[in-house]
Amino acid sequence: MREAVKKALILCLPLFSFQASGINLSTAQEHIILAGNHAPYSDETILRVQDKYAKPLPVEMHKPITFDYDYRYSAWDEPADDWMWAVFWALQLADIYSTQEGIKYDCISEANPLLPKVPTVAEMAILKGVILLPSYGAIGYENITRAELFAPMLLGGFVVHHNLKLTNKAEKRCSLR
Repeated sequence: MREAVKKALILCLPLFSFQASGINLSTAQEHIILAGNHAPYSDETILRVQDKYAKPLPVEMHKPITFDYDYRYSAWDEPADDWMWAVFWALQLADIYSTQEGIKYDCISEANPLLPKVPTVAEMAILKGVILLPSYGAIGYENITRAELFAPMLLGGFVVHHNLKLTNKAEKRCSLR
């Protein structure tokens, strides 16, 4: 019998040394409780640990939460730079110049249906001014992004290149008007 009591005491001894009240819990034990492993802790210990780590964020309820964040996604979404506008308008002038040089030859005529087959510089400038200036002005130059201005710049460059290429061919094959 003595042996049975001795074995029972040896088996129960660790239970008496364990304090499940939460007074002397280690950080690891607290994290175990927070992770959901509640055995062998009492409900009081579990609540005490959860209350210890459940601190609300200091938020003033009368002030709305606002974020000062710019939602632009890339540099292409920024307003067009002044140099881009300068290139755009320079390409418009280059288009007028290259068209004027091309229509000096009898084998070349203006492709724009809004202009006569052999327009003057004034007619081309007025058409560009009447169409482009009010269009971009109505949108607002500051509202046009780099990406939106890139395509008209690219198109203008292709038009000028095409006009100059035709003019070079016409110099060899055609006569002046």
